[in-house]
Amino acid sequence: MNILLGIILAVAMWIDIKDKIIPNWLTFSLMLLGLIINLSIDGWSGLLFSLQGLGVGLAIFLIPFVLGGLGAGDVKLVAGIGAVKGVKFVLLDSLVIAIVGGIISLFILIQEKKLGRMIKKVIYRLPFKSLSDREDQEGNDAFPYGVAVAFGTWYTLFLH
Repeated sequence: MNILLGIILAVAMWIDIKDKIIPNWLTFSLMLLGLIINLSIDGWSGLLFSLQGLGVGLAIFLIPFVLGGLGAGDVKLVAGIGAVKGVKFVLLDSLVIAIVGGIISLFILIQEKKLGRMIKKVIYRLPFKSLSDREDQEGNDAFPYGVAVAFGTWYTLFLH
């Protein structure tokens, strides 16, 4: 199952880089795959294992999505990972994904010489910015987060 998950993550990453979106057909297929496989292996307890992992994976990345930091495809992809691997895995994986995403962001900001500006923005402006104020959403320093999800999960799979 880990090999299939790794391949699905590679496809998600490639599509996210190419089209800036992780499609529903891929994320929902991953969720369904996790539910079916765990149900067939462990019966109802396997289904519960999958549903709990899916719910935790969804919940963890829901707040960054609501705040505008992630796309819905990223959230659904992590939920699919949770459906396949369960709560314990998706908790550890989410931490690794966040670290990988932070490292990628840092390299992008350094490469584009925007690190100083971003630090000032975080220190002086962000605490006073309302959630409805989206003036900087256009032209933000976003990258396809499917890359962080894929690399973070591959690393977690390697550790696990």
